[in-house]
Amino acid sequence: MAAKKLGKIGNTKVDGSFISDGFSNWKAGTEKFRKHDESECHKEAVERLVTLPATTRDVGEMLSAGHAKEKADNRKQLLQILRSIRFLARKGIALRGHDDDEGNFMQLLQHHGETDSSILAWLERKRDKFVAPDIQNEILQLMALRILRKVASDIKTNEFYTIMADETTDKSNRELVVVVFRHVDEDLNVHEDFVGFHQVNSIGATTLTSVIEDTLLRMNLSLSQCRGQCYDGASNMTGAKRGVATNILAKEERAVFTHCYGHALNLAVGDCVRQCKLLRDTMDTVHEVSKLIKYLPKRDSTLQTLKEEMSPDTPGFRVLCPTRWTVRAASLCSVLDNYTVLQTLWDTCYEQTKDSEIRSRIVGVRSQMERFDLFFGVHLGYIILRHTDNLSRTLQQKDMSASEGQAVASMTVETLTSKRSDDAFDKFWVDVNSKLDDVDVGEPVVPRRRKMPKRYDVGTGAHEYPATARDRSLQDLLVCCARGGDYATHLRSAMDFYRDDFNEQALTTQLETYQVAVRDKKVKTITDIVTFFRDLPPESRLFFSEVMRVLRHVLVMPATKRHQREVLLRPETPEDVPPDVYDTGETHPPHDAQRAQVCYRRNGLVRCSQ
Repeated sequence: MAAKKLGKIGNTKVDGSFISDGFSNWKAGTEKFRKHDESECHKEAVERLVTLPATTRDVGEMLSAGHAKEKADNRKQLLQILRSIRFLARKGIALRGHDDDEGNFMQLLQHHGETDSSILAWLERKRDKFVAPDIQNEILQLMALRILRKVASDIKTNEFYTIMADETTDKSNRELVVVVFRHVDEDLNVHEDFVGFHQVNSIGATTLTSVIEDTLLRMNLSLSQCRGQCYDGASNMTGAKRGVATNILAKEERAVFTHCYGHALNLAVGDCVRQCKLLRDTMDTVHEVSKLIKYLPKRDSTLQTLKEEMSPDTPGFRVLCPTRWTVRAASLCSVLDNYTVLQTLWDTCYEQTKDSEIRSRIVGVRSQMERFDLFFGVHLGYIILRHTDNLSRTLQQKDMSASEGQAVASMTVETLTSKRSDDAFDKFWVDVNSKLDDVDVGEPVVPRRRKMPKRYDVGTGAHEYPATARDRSLQDLLVCCARGGDYATHLRSAMDFYRDDFNEQALTTQLETYQVAVRDKKVKTITDIVTFFRDLPPESRLFFSEVMRVLRHVLVMPATKRHQREVLLRPETPEDVPPDVYDTGETHPPHDAQRAQVCYRRNGLVRCSQ
């Protein structure tokens, strides 16, 4: 009956008693019901009302299911494409080449297709594959913007930051400016986030200041939260009247400028080397050795062959690169380890070389290596530069703050000062002379006496060095308080300068509690203070919230702009030079070991370690 009303019965043999007329023959009811159950009409009605709805779905629903499956497949492939682009971008690998199909991106997708055939089927599609170059660039841009938004959000959460910037020239001869932000989170972890290159037409102070301000505007960061700047010592960055640091300080006086300690150290070391003729000639000769060996593969291979025959257990030769800060000592050490091998190399290369200019350079280097001055200078440079290289590596650590950088610099100064003694030099002299039997080097010769150059007659005025003074008040406040001293002066100085950064009443209260808390903890340095607060549970840190803010101010000031209050290696002054070194007189007799030792002491270790 229901099937008839819905018009779903197409059979012409319809029994009206079960549909329209009604059934009344109940005596034969069982037989009639059995016949009706086996009839075509009843079977058709059951199939259309019961069987088909249970086994099939509506056409619209079936189309929607197909669309959902297609969407899920597309999403799966798009995620695989995104993961591949993210991997290549993170590793700094180019996505495309001269042929897009042979590029790294397509090859990576095909590699994934070896374990997932659906990727290969996706790549066989004619359109809508999401692998076009424009789509790749758009995806990279979206990823970059997502990262920048995350960085900006973290900086806002951590409240205070330091600006670090530097300029460089790329291979296409375009000027680029690098901008990095340094900030400290609530757990006292230091973060240095690179936010991009900016191409500029000029590296003047006005242009660079505009780049920094534009970066802050795009990231929605307020300059009022900036508490530090770290640049190199170039005039456009640190000029007293129109430098970038001066321009920023004019708008936010609490953005304290720090001259990059790494650059300051490099300048000090370079100036030290230039002030001492012995070291200057030594570094020039070692640099010439580097060029002769590494600029010709054949000569480098010859060196490796000789080294395997004569000294297979020693390390190889390290190139001296003038622009790298931490390879000087390693290069000088490699020269000492391979001194005999290098001397043999020049004899071999001289016979194989036809070019007259190269032959003259080889003769010059060979003659220098046969002199005691070079052998002595290489030892002297290694003794000094290994400490400065170690300091440079330490200063470039991300977690190194300006205050901690000053501490390790002071330790390096003390170490080098300890080398400026007669006992230290006598020990050094004996060590150098004990190695003369193993190399083909002449005896020490005393140089001719000379007058004092007029350039040293410059008066006795005090030297002026770049300083980072403001963060010292905060550092001294925490250290003095930890040691149980009177910190009132430091507190007043900090509050006068930083004004609204701290709640004076809360800070005063917490400093008193902090002084009691660290009384038995042997806290003496900023590093100890950081360790103390990191070991506290989060709930206890809230108890010292203002003290934590002070500590974060100290840590946000970087040592280097990875990217000096004092000059580590000061140039020689007239007071440091013994008068008789410049006396006019006859040349000392050659091969006088005692006189030579005195002269090398004056012109070598004692003078160069200043």
